[in-house]
Amino acid sequence: MKTKLRNYYDVLNISPTATPKEISATHKSLAKKYHPDVNKSKDAHKKMILLNEAHDVLSDAGKRAKHDKKLKQTPQQTLAHSADRAEQLRKRAEEKLKTEQAISNQRIEHLKNRSKEKAYQKKQDELIQKIIKEQAESDREQAINLLSMIVRKGNSRLRRNMETDEERHHAIKVLLSLVREDNEHLRKLTEETERKQRIDEILALVKANNEEKIVK
Repeated sequence: MKTKLRNYYDVLNISPTATPKEISATHKSLAKKYHPDVNKSKDAHKKMILLNEAHDVLSDAGKRAKHDKKLKQTPQQTLAHSADRAEQLRKRAEEKLKTEQAISNQRIEHLKNRSKEKAYQKKQDELIQKIIKEQAESDREQAINLLSMIVRKGNSRLRRNMETDEERHHAIKVLLSLVREDNEHLRKLTEETERKQRIDEILALVKANNEEKIVK
Protein backbone atom coordinates (compact mmCIF):
# COMPACT_ATOMS: atom_id res chain seq x y z
CA MET A 1 0.00 0.00 0.00
CA LYS A 2 1.39 3.35 -1.05
CA THR A 3 2.03 5.80 1.81
CA LYS A 4 0.20 9.12 1.52
CA LEU A 5 2.57 12.03 0.96
CA ARG A 6 2.44 14.61 3.74
CA ASN A 7 2.74 18.32 2.95
CA TYR A 8 5.01 19.70 5.66
CA TYR A 9 4.27 23.26 4.61
CA ASP A 10 0.67 22.70 5.64
CA VAL A 11 1.81 21.06 8.86
CA LEU A 12 3.63 24.25 9.85
CA ASN A 13 1.00 26.39 8.12
CA ILE A 14 3.59 28.30 6.09
CA SER A 15 4.13 29.18 2.46
CA PRO A 16 6.24 26.92 0.20
CA THR A 17 8.44 29.99 -0.34
CA ALA A 18 9.13 30.47 3.39
CA THR A 19 12.73 31.22 4.35
CA PRO A 20 14.71 28.99 6.77
CA LYS A 21 14.37 31.73 9.38
CA GLU A 22 10.58 31.77 8.99
CA ILE A 23 10.45 27.97 9.19
CA SER A 24 12.48 27.92 12.40
CA ALA A 25 10.45 30.71 14.01
CA THR A 26 7.13 29.07 13.10
CA HIS A 27 8.25 25.69 14.42
CA LYS A 28 9.40 27.25 17.68
CA SER A 29 6.08 29.04 18.14
CA LEU A 30 4.00 25.92 17.43
CA ALA A 31 6.25 23.77 19.63
CA LYS A 32 5.53 26.04 22.60
CA LYS A 33 1.81 25.68 21.92
CA TYR A 34 1.63 21.91 21.45
CA HIS A 35 4.40 20.64 23.72
CA PRO A 36 2.92 17.88 25.97
CA ASP A 37 4.20 19.65 29.07
CA VAL A 38 2.00 22.62 28.21
CA ASN A 39 -0.80 21.21 26.06
CA LYS A 40 -2.76 18.46 27.86
CA SER A 41 -4.90 17.41 24.86
CA LYS A 42 -4.80 13.82 23.63
CA ASP A 43 -3.33 14.76 20.23
CA ALA A 44 -0.60 17.03 21.62
CA HIS A 45 2.09 14.33 21.52
CA LYS A 46 1.30 13.28 17.94
CA LYS A 47 1.10 16.91 16.88
CA MET A 48 4.51 17.59 18.40
CA ILE A 49 6.08 14.61 16.59
CA LEU A 50 4.62 15.84 13.28
CA LEU A 51 5.90 19.40 13.87
CA ASN A 52 9.41 18.13 14.58
CA GLU A 53 9.27 15.93 11.50
CA ALA A 54 8.22 18.87 9.32
CA HIS A 55 10.94 21.09 10.77
CA ASP A 56 13.58 18.39 10.26
CA VAL A 57 12.69 18.07 6.56
CA LEU A 58 12.17 21.74 5.69
CA SER A 59 15.17 23.07 7.64
CA ASP A 60 17.51 20.80 5.63
CA ALA A 61 18.05 22.07 2.07
CA GLY A 62 18.50 18.59 0.55
CA LYS A 63 15.50 17.04 2.30
CA ARG A 64 13.40 20.07 1.44
CA ALA A 65 14.29 19.85 -2.25
CA LYS A 66 13.26 16.17 -2.38
CA HIS A 67 10.05 17.02 -0.52
CA ASP A 68 9.21 19.81 -2.97
CA LYS A 69 9.89 17.52 -5.91
CA LYS A 70 7.52 14.87 -4.58
CA LEU A 71 4.84 17.50 -4.02
CA LYS A 72 5.09 18.63 -7.63
CA GLN A 73 4.73 15.02 -8.80
CA THR A 74 1.45 14.55 -6.85
CA PRO A 75 -0.78 17.51 -7.73
CA GLN A 76 -3.94 15.53 -7.04
CA GLN A 77 -2.90 14.93 -3.45
CA THR A 78 -2.13 18.64 -3.01
CA LEU A 79 -5.49 19.59 -4.42
CA ALA A 80 -7.22 17.11 -2.11
CA HIS A 81 -5.42 18.53 0.89
CA SER A 82 -6.31 22.07 -0.18
CA ALA A 83 -9.93 20.99 -0.54
CA ASP A 84 -9.87 19.50 2.97
CA ARG A 85 -8.38 22.68 4.35
CA ALA A 86 -10.98 24.77 2.52
CA GLU A 87 -13.73 22.62 4.04
CA GLN A 88 -12.25 23.09 7.50
CA LEU A 89 -12.15 26.85 7.00
CA ARG A 90 -15.76 26.81 5.77
CA LYS A 91 -16.89 24.91 8.86
CA ARG A 92 -15.03 27.31 11.14
CA ALA A 93 -16.64 30.26 9.37
CA GLU A 94 -20.09 28.71 9.81
CA GLU A 95 -19.47 28.07 13.51
CA LYS A 96 -18.25 31.62 14.01
CA LEU A 97 -21.28 32.98 12.17
CA LYS A 98 -23.64 30.89 14.32
CA THR A 99 -21.93 32.10 17.50
CA GLU A 100 -22.12 35.73 16.41
CA GLN A 101 -25.78 35.29 15.41
CA ALA A 102 -26.59 33.76 18.81
CA ILE A 103 -24.91 36.67 20.61
CA SER A 104 -26.76 39.14 18.38
CA ASN A 105 -30.10 37.45 19.12
CA GLN A 106 -29.38 37.57 22.85
CA ARG A 107 -28.64 41.29 22.65
CA ILE A 108 -31.81 41.94 20.65
CA GLU A 109 -33.88 39.95 23.16
CA HIS A 110 -32.28 41.85 26.03
CA LEU A 111 -33.10 45.19 24.39
CA LYS A 112 -36.70 44.05 23.78
CA ASN A 113 -37.08 43.05 27.44
CA ARG A 114 -35.66 46.37 28.60
CA SER A 115 -38.04 48.22 26.27
CA LYS A 116 -41.00 46.26 27.66
CA GLU A 117 -39.90 46.97 31.23
CA LYS A 118 -39.61 50.69 30.51
CA ALA A 119 -43.04 50.76 28.86
CA TYR A 120 -44.58 48.89 31.82
CA GLN A 121 -42.90 51.23 34.32
CA LYS A 122 -44.15 54.25 32.38
CA LYS A 123 -47.73 52.94 32.50
CA GLN A 124 -47.38 52.29 36.24
CA ASP A 125 -46.10 55.83 36.83
CA GLU A 126 -48.94 57.29 34.76
CA LEU A 127 -51.48 55.23 36.72
CA ILE A 128 -50.01 56.36 40.06
CA GLN A 129 -50.07 60.00 38.98
CA LYS A 130 -53.67 59.62 37.86
CA ILE A 131 -54.67 58.11 41.21
CA ILE A 132 -52.85 60.86 43.11
CA LYS A 133 -54.53 63.53 41.01
CA GLU A 134 -57.99 61.99 41.44
CA GLN A 135 -57.43 61.62 45.19
CA ALA A 136 -56.28 65.23 45.44
CA GLU A 137 -59.35 66.43 43.55
CA SER A 138 -61.58 64.31 45.77
CA ASP A 139 -59.97 65.64 48.95
CA ARG A 140 -60.22 69.21 47.69
CA GLU A 141 -63.88 68.74 46.83
CA GLN A 142 -64.59 67.26 50.26
CA ALA A 143 -62.89 70.19 52.00
CA ILE A 144 -64.87 72.71 49.96
CA ASN A 145 -68.11 70.82 50.68
CA LEU A 146 -67.29 70.78 54.39
CA LEU A 147 -66.71 74.52 54.50
CA SER A 148 -69.84 75.14 52.45
CA MET A 149 -71.88 72.95 54.82
CA ILE A 150 -70.64 74.96 57.80
CA VAL A 151 -71.64 78.16 56.05
CA ARG A 152 -75.06 76.86 54.93
CA LYS A 153 -76.12 75.14 58.07
CA GLY A 154 -74.41 77.33 60.64
CA ASN A 155 -75.88 76.92 64.15
CA SER A 156 -76.75 79.05 67.09
CA ARG A 157 -73.52 78.24 68.89
CA LEU A 158 -71.42 79.42 65.94
CA ARG A 159 -73.49 82.62 65.64
CA ARG A 160 -73.03 83.28 69.35
CA ASN A 161 -69.28 82.72 69.11
CA MET A 162 -69.09 85.41 66.45
CA GLU A 163 -70.44 88.09 68.82
CA THR A 164 -67.01 88.79 70.38
CA ASP A 165 -63.51 89.15 68.92
CA GLU A 166 -62.19 86.32 71.10
CA GLU A 167 -64.88 83.91 69.89
CA ARG A 168 -64.30 85.03 66.31
CA HIS A 169 -60.60 84.15 66.59
CA HIS A 170 -61.61 80.78 68.03
CA ALA A 171 -63.79 80.04 65.02
CA ILE A 172 -60.96 81.01 62.67
CA LYS A 173 -58.58 78.60 64.47
CA VAL A 174 -61.12 75.78 64.10
CA LEU A 175 -61.40 76.38 60.35
CA LEU A 176 -57.64 76.60 59.93
CA SER A 177 -57.25 73.33 61.83
CA LEU A 178 -59.60 71.61 59.40
CA VAL A 179 -57.57 72.88 56.47
CA ARG A 180 -54.24 71.81 58.06
CA GLU A 181 -55.54 68.28 58.59
CA ASP A 182 -55.87 67.90 54.86
CA ASN A 183 -53.19 65.82 53.09
CA GLU A 184 -49.89 67.14 51.73
CA HIS A 185 -51.12 67.43 48.18
CA LEU A 186 -54.17 69.47 49.26
CA ARG A 187 -52.00 71.83 51.32
CA LYS A 188 -49.87 72.48 48.22
CA LEU A 189 -52.94 73.19 46.08
CA THR A 190 -54.68 75.35 48.69
CA GLU A 191 -52.59 78.48 49.08
CA GLU A 192 -52.68 80.80 52.02
CA THR A 193 -54.55 83.52 50.11
CA GLU A 194 -57.35 81.08 49.17
CA ARG A 195 -57.81 79.97 52.79
CA LYS A 196 -58.01 83.59 54.00
CA GLN A 197 -60.52 84.39 51.27
CA ARG A 198 -62.76 81.46 52.26
CA ILE A 199 -62.60 82.47 55.92
CA ASP A 200 -63.56 86.05 55.05
CA GLU A 201 -66.48 84.71 53.01
CA ILE A 202 -67.63 82.57 55.96
CA LEU A 203 -67.35 85.49 58.35
CA ALA A 204 -69.25 87.73 55.95
CA LEU A 205 -72.05 85.16 55.67
CA VAL A 206 -72.19 84.70 59.44
CA LYS A 207 -72.24 88.44 59.96
CA ALA A 208 -75.05 88.75 57.43
CA ASN A 209 -76.99 86.04 59.28
CA ASN A 210 -76.48 87.88 62.58
CA GLU A 211 -77.67 91.14 61.11
CA GLU A 212 -80.67 89.38 59.59
CA LYS A 213 -81.49 87.87 62.95
CA ILE A 214 -81.22 91.26 64.68
CA VAL A 215 -83.52 92.81 62.10
CA LYS A 216 -86.09 90.09 62.65
